[in-house]
Amino acid sequence: MTSLMWWLIAALVFVLVELVTVDLTFLMLAVGALVGGITTFALGPEWFYTPVIVFAVVSVLLIFLVRPWAKAYLQRSIPKYASNADGMVGKNGLVVETVAAHDGLVRIDGQDWTARSADGSQISPDETVYVARIDGATAYVSRTAPSETH
Repeated sequence: MTSLMWWLIAALVFVLVELVTVDLTFLMLAVGALVGGITTFALGPEWFYTPVIVFAVVSVLLIFLVRPWAKAYLQRSIPKYASNADGMVGKNGLVVETVAAHDGLVRIDGQDWTARSADGSQISPDETVYVARIDGATAYVSRTAPSETH
Protein backbone atom coordinates (compact mmCIF):
# COMPACT_ATOMS: atom_id res chain seq x y z
CA MET A 1 0.00 0.00 0.00
CA THR A 2 1.21 3.48 -0.74
CA SER A 3 1.83 6.13 1.87
CA LEU A 4 -1.10 8.15 0.53
CA MET A 5 -3.46 5.22 1.17
CA TRP A 6 -2.28 4.99 4.79
CA TRP A 7 -3.03 8.68 5.29
CA LEU A 8 -6.49 8.26 3.77
CA ILE A 9 -7.20 5.25 5.96
CA ALA A 10 -6.05 7.21 9.04
CA ALA A 11 -8.34 10.10 8.06
CA LEU A 12 -11.28 7.71 7.63
CA VAL A 13 -10.64 6.09 11.02
CA PHE A 14 -10.51 9.53 12.65
CA VAL A 15 -13.82 10.47 11.01
CA LEU A 16 -15.45 7.25 12.23
CA VAL A 17 -14.21 7.85 15.79
CA GLU A 18 -15.51 11.44 15.54
CA LEU A 19 -18.96 10.14 14.66
CA VAL A 20 -18.98 8.29 17.98
CA THR A 21 -17.44 10.98 20.18
CA VAL A 22 -18.84 14.14 18.53
CA ASP A 23 -16.19 16.27 20.21
CA LEU A 24 -14.52 17.67 17.05
CA THR A 25 -11.05 16.54 18.19
CA PHE A 26 -10.90 13.56 15.86
CA LEU A 27 -12.31 15.65 13.02
CA MET A 28 -9.32 17.98 13.40
CA LEU A 29 -7.01 14.93 13.33
CA ALA A 30 -8.78 13.70 10.19
CA VAL A 31 -8.13 17.01 8.45
CA GLY A 32 -4.50 16.84 9.60
CA ALA A 33 -4.25 13.33 8.13
CA LEU A 34 -5.70 14.54 4.83
CA VAL A 35 -3.15 17.37 4.70
CA GLY A 36 -0.44 14.83 5.55
CA GLY A 37 -1.69 12.69 2.65
CA ILE A 38 -1.65 15.66 0.28
CA THR A 39 1.91 16.41 1.41
CA THR A 40 2.93 12.80 0.73
CA PHE A 41 1.32 12.99 -2.72
CA ALA A 42 3.06 16.27 -3.51
CA LEU A 43 6.53 15.36 -2.22
CA GLY A 44 6.60 11.63 -2.80
CA PRO A 45 7.14 8.74 -0.37
CA GLU A 46 10.87 9.41 0.06
CA TRP A 47 9.97 12.46 2.21
CA PHE A 48 8.42 10.30 4.95
CA TYR A 49 9.02 12.58 7.94
CA THR A 50 7.78 15.79 6.32
CA PRO A 51 4.12 14.64 6.04
CA VAL A 52 4.24 13.40 9.65
CA ILE A 53 5.46 16.81 10.82
CA VAL A 54 2.82 18.54 8.66
CA PHE A 55 0.13 16.24 10.12
CA ALA A 56 1.23 17.05 13.69
CA VAL A 57 1.46 20.81 13.13
CA VAL A 58 -1.85 21.09 11.24
CA SER A 59 -3.66 18.89 13.80
CA VAL A 60 -2.36 20.87 16.78
CA LEU A 61 -3.24 24.19 15.15
CA LEU A 62 -6.74 22.99 14.28
CA ILE A 63 -7.34 21.57 17.76
CA PHE A 64 -6.25 24.76 19.53
CA LEU A 65 -7.44 27.41 17.06
CA VAL A 66 -10.42 26.06 15.12
CA ARG A 67 -11.99 23.51 17.46
CA PRO A 68 -12.94 25.94 20.28
CA TRP A 69 -14.57 28.30 17.79
CA ALA A 70 -16.38 25.43 15.99
CA LYS A 71 -17.67 23.94 19.26
CA ALA A 72 -18.97 27.32 20.41
CA TYR A 73 -20.67 27.85 17.05
CA LEU A 74 -22.33 24.43 17.18
CA GLN A 75 -23.54 24.95 20.75
CA ARG A 76 -25.12 28.27 19.75
CA SER A 77 -26.70 26.94 16.56
CA ILE A 78 -28.15 23.66 17.86
CA PRO A 79 -31.36 24.29 19.80
CA LYS A 80 -31.49 22.96 23.34
CA TYR A 81 -34.23 20.49 24.07
CA ALA A 82 -35.53 18.82 27.16
CA SER A 83 -34.64 15.17 27.53
CA ASN A 84 -37.47 12.68 27.92
CA ALA A 85 -37.22 12.87 31.69
CA ASP A 86 -36.89 16.66 31.82
CA GLY A 87 -39.90 16.94 29.52
CA MET A 88 -42.05 15.21 32.16
CA VAL A 89 -41.78 18.10 34.65
CA GLY A 90 -45.10 19.94 34.84
CA LYS A 91 -47.12 17.11 33.32
CA ASN A 92 -49.93 15.45 35.18
CA GLY A 93 -50.15 11.79 36.06
CA LEU A 94 -52.39 9.30 37.74
CA VAL A 95 -51.45 7.58 40.98
CA VAL A 96 -51.36 3.80 40.44
CA GLU A 97 -50.07 2.80 43.89
CA THR A 98 -50.17 5.02 46.97
CA VAL A 99 -47.46 7.66 46.79
CA ALA A 100 -45.67 8.66 50.00
CA ALA A 101 -42.31 10.11 50.96
CA HIS A 102 -40.42 6.87 50.20
CA ASP A 103 -42.48 4.84 47.71
CA GLY A 104 -45.24 4.90 45.15
CA LEU A 105 -46.11 4.48 41.48
CA VAL A 106 -47.66 6.91 39.01
CA ARG A 107 -48.61 6.69 35.34
CA ILE A 108 -47.39 9.61 33.24
CA ASP A 109 -48.05 9.67 29.49
CA GLY A 110 -48.86 5.97 29.58
CA GLN A 111 -45.65 5.00 31.36
CA ASP A 112 -45.37 3.83 34.95
CA TRP A 113 -42.83 5.74 37.04
CA THR A 114 -41.50 5.13 40.51
CA ALA A 115 -42.79 8.10 42.48
CA ARG A 116 -42.23 9.96 45.70
CA SER A 117 -44.33 12.69 47.20
CA ALA A 118 -42.60 16.05 46.70
CA ASP A 119 -43.86 17.34 50.05
CA GLY A 120 -43.88 14.04 51.94
CA SER A 121 -47.68 13.74 52.02
CA GLN A 122 -49.53 10.54 51.17
CA ILE A 123 -51.45 10.51 47.87
CA SER A 124 -54.07 7.81 47.21
CA PRO A 125 -54.56 5.76 44.04
CA ASP A 126 -56.61 7.31 41.21
CA GLU A 127 -55.70 10.87 42.28
CA THR A 128 -54.27 13.23 39.66
CA VAL A 129 -50.79 14.50 40.47
CA TYR A 130 -48.31 16.85 38.85
CA VAL A 131 -44.63 16.16 38.28
CA ALA A 132 -42.56 18.63 40.31
CA ARG A 133 -39.17 17.18 39.32
CA ILE A 134 -37.43 14.07 38.04
CA ASP A 135 -34.45 12.55 39.82
CA GLY A 136 -33.07 9.59 37.89
CA ALA A 137 -36.01 7.26 37.31
CA THR A 138 -38.10 8.70 40.12
CA ALA A 139 -40.82 11.29 39.66
CA TYR A 140 -41.44 13.63 42.57
CA VAL A 141 -45.11 14.54 42.42
CA SER A 142 -47.56 16.81 44.22
CA ARG A 143 -51.30 17.42 44.25
CA THR A 144 -50.86 20.96 42.95
CA ALA A 145 -49.37 22.04 39.66
CA PRO A 146 -45.78 23.33 39.90
CA SER A 147 -46.82 26.87 38.90
CA GLU A 148 -49.33 26.91 41.77
CA THR A 149 -46.65 26.11 44.36
CA HIS A 150 -44.60 29.26 43.66
